Amino acid sequence: RLQPTAAFVASPMAIRAGQAVQFTDTSVNAASWSWDFGDTTTSTLSSPLHTYRTAGRFEVTLTVRSVTGDEATFGPVVINVDPGPPLLAGIAIDRVLPLNALTPVGFSAVAAASSGPIVAYEIDFGDGSAVQTGTTPTFTHTFAANGAYTVTMRARGALGDFSPPVTRAITVVDPPSPRVAIAATVPATAPVGPVALVGVAVPGSGPISAWSWTVRRGIEAWSYMGQTAVHPFTEPGVYSIELTATSPVPGLAPGTASRSITITLPPPPTIQSLVAQPSTVIQGQPVSFTPTVTGVVTTWEWDYQGGGTGYVAGGPIGSHAFASAGVQRVYLRVTDRFGQSDARFVDVNVQPLLVADFTNAATATPQQIAFTDTSSGPAATAWAWDFGDGNESFAPNPTHTYAAPGPYEVTLVVTAGGQVQRATKTVVVS
Repeated sequence: RLQPTAAFVASPMAIRAGQAVQFTDTSVNAASWSWDFGDTTTSTLSSPLHTYRTAGRFEVTLTVRSVTGDEATFGPVVINVDPGPPLLAGIAIDRVLPLNALTPVGFSAVAAASSGPIVAYEIDFGDGSAVQTGTTPTFTHTFAANGAYTVTMRARGALGDFSPPVTRAITVVDPPSPRVAIAATVPATAPVGPVALVGVAVPGSGPISAWSWTVRRGIEAWSYMGQTAVHPFTEPGVYSIELTATSPVPGLAPGTASRSITITLPPPPTIQSLVAQPSTVIQGQPVSFTPTVTGVVTTWEWDYQGGGTGYVAGGPIGSHAFASAGVQRVYLRVTDRFGQSDARFVDVNVQPLLVADFTNAATATPQQIAFTDTSSGPAATAWAWDFGDGNESFAPNPTHTYAAPGPYEVTLVVTAGGQVQRATKTVVVS
């Protein structure tokens, strides 16, 4: 038997609708041929020429038979048929003619209804700038000077061929002068402190290449560059704010805007609270004073004498130890750099210091001693006596009889208002 081998080549393998492909048989031992072109048509020629009428992707196979009736198949081989050449209908722009120099303009290619697939575009703006290419039909360009220009576009199809060029005449004129305003966010009145200055271009403004600010008060002036700026406004008063916007086109008048701003004193500092810790102390015990204050304070003054007139400079935290007992009033006065001030006081309950003391005297017999509590300070509430001979008493003014003469160390422990003090003396019994 004679075994065939099927094979063929196709040229070209990518065409447009209406074009033909030459299929050339390269089979071995083939006596008959059966072609399937993938578009419902067939052929029995050895090397047929076939025309594809519609676009699409077509799979071609060849089956051959030898003289002994044996068969072999080759394929599928894909033939890509493009629907047609690229074709543009015109160029669209996103602005009304005439255009303004130095203003970006959008150009868009308009494909014809009968155009085949387009894979890329190129545009020549006619002003000497480089030709631009891209896979999308839109481009943006800025003409640097006024004049008449011819913009040319063409499209590239899937097979690498270009559409006929389309053109559009463009007239470019000088843009209008800048038109600007000071943003509404800039207040007419504000307290002392930084204020953000913001400039805006109003509708109909030409292009702006530079922004500048001038803030004036009397003979003083401050300058800033940029569309936004911040001025500190450290003093109250009426200031003028001037905004200037410059065009990149030589000879065009700048855009200007101005307004005044009144800077007022800030809210005065306010002492919300003043806390003494502890609020009840004993003579000589230090007390800490902590305020809660709003506003900006430059001077802190404390009066620990209670009259509100003996202020001395200090810091935000006060501290004092009182030598005298009683209710002591402490004042705090805070002042800002503009002389605005506030004052507040707090009372501290200062208890007298307990000092233990006693006297002793013989009574009817030398060995019988009368002890008298002479402690000073708050009234005592408890007493504890140690007579030095192993005996004790809890009376305020006890009498004690010693069993034998001699010296004795007598101790009094007295309690008053939470204080506990002691006094020890040598008592000689004869």
